[in-house]
Amino acid sequence: YEHKQPQDYQKIVSDKWDNTWMRQDYSIKGVRSVLLLEKYGFNAHWKIQVIECAMSPFDTIINFHSTCVMNFIAFDAAYSLYPIATFEDRSTLQVWRARLLHDVRVAIKYGQRGFQWLSALPLATSSSASFYPHTTCTIGDQYTWKLVLDIQGVDLRPQMSSSSAPFHFDPVTFNDWSLLECDEEMATIYEPIQSAIFRYNYTTANALLHLHLYQF
Repeated sequence: YEHKQPQDYQKIVSDKWDNTWMRQDYSIKGVRSVLLLEKYGFNAHWKIQVIECAMSPFDTIINFHSTCVMNFIAFDAAYSLYPIATFEDRSTLQVWRARLLHDVRVAIKYGQRGFQWLSALPLATSSSASFYPHTTCTIGDQYTWKLVLDIQGVDLRPQMSSSSAPFHFDPVTFNDWSLLECDEEMATIYEPIQSAIFRYNYTTANALLHLHLYQF
């Protein structure tokens, strides 16, 4: 990363990448737009997708097609929301059916990568337990795999005000959600928290908390 480069990536990629275009076929909840960047080199082809989120990156992640891709990296740690199912069972539970034909291609794609695609929650308790259904999950809880990163030399977020404490952790840890049945299939259920009193947006499975914040 060069500190002198423009902060707006759109000013950078136009003449340094071979192909830049907006994808219009993403209908995943939480996705505002998708920019696809491609570059060709000697015996190589690089492709990057930059996703613009409508509310927050976490909101978009938990609305993707299945559980095996619900992993992310914060500034201080990497997280996997369904680690046992993803890394031990090599299974992924479908939580999105916005486009049926696209779903088929996604299932084939991840099947080729060694995942067992599940369109419904397994009946066997031993198999379904790794998806923690009907449970309120929070980033960093006992269900989440957290891999702590070395942040030596990393500048922390600045204080919100002179009276507030500095951020020694990523605010993403304040998000929670539940995996529940919805219209005969599984879905991530939560309420969005968007308020002018907060610097960031969040998700919560606590309906009462959401109501109190809404009325605040």
